[in-house]
Amino acid sequence: MAHPMAIYQLDTIPCSLLSSEKSVEICAKHIDWSKVTIQGLITDTTTLYIQGDLKGYDDPLVGYDPASNFRDRDRVQNEQIVVNWMNLFEVHQRVRGKDAGIVCTSIPRSERYFTVKMEDDGKMNVYNNTNNSVNTESSEVLQNFLDHVGLNERRVLDMREASKGARYRTYFADLQALLLAVDFRVFPEMFEKVFLKPTLVKKGDNELMPDGSVKPILRERELPGGKVWTPKDLTYLYFVKSSPTEDKHCPHSQSFYVPKQGVISKIYYQLDELLKNEENAVKRMIREKYFLSIYEWSRWSDYFVNDVDDVLTILAIRHAFSFTYLTPSEKIIKEKLDEIVKPWFDHFASQELLNIEPEPEC
Repeated sequence: MAHPMAIYQLDTIPCSLLSSEKSVEICAKHIDWSKVTIQGLITDTTTLYIQGDLKGYDDPLVGYDPASNFRDRDRVQNEQIVVNWMNLFEVHQRVRGKDAGIVCTSIPRSERYFTVKMEDDGKMNVYNNTNNSVNTESSEVLQNFLDHVGLNERRVLDMREASKGARYRTYFADLQALLLAVDFRVFPEMFEKVFLKPTLVKKGDNELMPDGSVKPILRERELPGGKVWTPKDLTYLYFVKSSPTEDKHCPHSQSFYVPKQGVISKIYYQLDELLKNEENAVKRMIREKYFLSIYEWSRWSDYFVNDVDDVLTILAIRHAFSFTYLTPSEKIIKEKLDEIVKPWFDHFASQELLNIEPEPEC
C-alpha cells in the first residue's frame, strides 16, 4: 500500500542572478515525463545529474538488473520509463553535444558500507554492513538531526511505512547523490570521464561472443555466490562502453562522469558534517559553491515512494541554511525549501490530531 504522501514531483528553485548555469538532478523514475518537460530543462548551460548505477550487461559483480530509477516491474510503466530516459539522453546530446558529459551521482552498492535502519521504536540507526554493528557516532548525529528538523519518533514511524518494501532500510543514496553533485563542482577530480551508449535491450536481441557465436543478451546468467539471474519479459536499459568514433551517429551516446572507486569514504564524512546541528565547511560548500554558483536548481524527486531518502535530502539541504546568517539570495532558497517541506509537516500534524485520545468525560 502506497504512503498517503507518495508523489513524484519536479521542484525548481531560483538561486543566483550572478550565474547563468543550471543544475538538473534526476533522482527518480521518469513516470510521466513528456518531451516538452525534458526540452524545457536542458539548455546550453545545464549540468545534468542522474542518480543510478550505469550498468552494462556484462558485469556479474554489479548484477544485470538496471538501477531502480531505470526500470519498473510493471511492463507498461517500464516501457514508458526507459523511453523517457532515452528521450532525455537524446535531448541532452543534441543541446550539449557528446562531450559535455552527464554526471552520475550514484555509488555502486558493493562500495557502500553503511546501511540506515528505521527501527520499530521510531529511532534511526546507522549499521556497519561488515558486522551489522551500530555506528554510534553517526547514529547520534542522525538522531540529533531528526530531532532538530522536527521528525520525532511518531513521525519517523509514519515515514518508515514508505520503505516497508526495503524492510525499513536505506543506503541514503539520495543524500549521497546530493553530495556527489556538489563535489562535481568543487572536486571534479573525484570523477572519471567515460563514453557510454545508452542501449535498450529486448527479448530476442543478440550479442556476438568472442568465439564468433551469437547468444541472446537477455539470458540466464550466473551471479557471485552461485545464484542465477533470470531476465523478465521487459525492455532493459543498459549503458554500453563505446567511443565517439564508434558511435559517431548514435543520438544517445555521449560522455558521462562517474565517481571514482573509493570516494565513498569522503561522502560518508561529508554526510555526517551535513547532518550535524552546527555550521561547518560542508554546509558552507553546499550553499556557496553549489546553490549560489548557479542560476537555477531543479530536482525530480519521488517523495515517500518506496523510501524516505528524497524527504531527508530536502530536509538536509534546508539544514545547510539553518546555522548562519543568510544573504538575501540564501533566504529565498531557504523559503523555497520551506514550501517544499510544508505539506509533509501538515500531514504529520493532521495525523497527530487524529490520534489524540479524547479526554474522559466528568
